[in-house]
Amino acid sequence: MSASPVVDINEHLRLIGTAHVATASVEAVRQQIEEYEPDVVAVELCKSRYDALV
Repeated sequence: MSASPVVDINEHLRLIGTAHVATASVEAVRQQIEEYEPDVVAVELCKSRYDALV
């Protein structure tokens, strides 16, 4: 079972709650991606994290 909350909105959309700094969240997201095999993964970031990536 995942440490992060997982909500299936419909058969095409799944939301995964995370904590940006939690190793358990990283593993939970990795597991969900491997199991669900999505075509697209979207990530919500605050401006400072976005700026650090681009």
